[in-house]
Amino acid sequence: MAPFSLFSRDTGPVINTSGAADTWDWRKVAGDEDLILESWSQGFIVGALMLMGCITVVNMRRRVVLHKLIFLEQIMALSHGTFCFMSFSGYGWYLSSTAALLYLSYILHNVVAWLKVKPFFHGKSTIFKPKFVRWTTIIYSFSLACTVPPVLFQISDNFRFFNGELALPRVRLI
Repeated sequence: MAPFSLFSRDTGPVINTSGAADTWDWRKVAGDEDLILESWSQGFIVGALMLMGCITVVNMRRRVVLHKLIFLEQIMALSHGTFCFMSFSGYGWYLSSTAALLYLSYILHNVVAWLKVKPFFHGKSTIFKPKFVRWTTIIYSFSLACTVPPVLFQISDNFRFFNGELALPRVRLI
């Protein structure tokens, strides 16, 4: 999420890698254009997610878990759109925590997608054979499970990067 001006092709990231988490802030080295771009982009994300949340709430029905999962997914993603408006000593932890919720919302989105397409494969009106339905369920569940370790790795890297504990300071995390 940090602007491109923080990185130099020759020297790697221009950040504090000494381990002092409270002295590092990407906004100290960012220009006015970077801050304006970041705030506008996060504002659009927050606005779009709020609009989608309103539409989801209006369309909710009783005893329908799918609508509640969709709304939870949007709330989890919405929290990450607020990080650029914060400025305090725990900024790195706030940014990393909201990013973790965003990444977990990706997994929840995949579960919601499966719940939406599942009726086409299961039930009385399906045109597919039971063997095909079983393999489709197994393959989708396996592919969803394969996405969890990289997401957990990305969450861990975000906490280390935005709190001054970057293990490899010469690696470009873009």
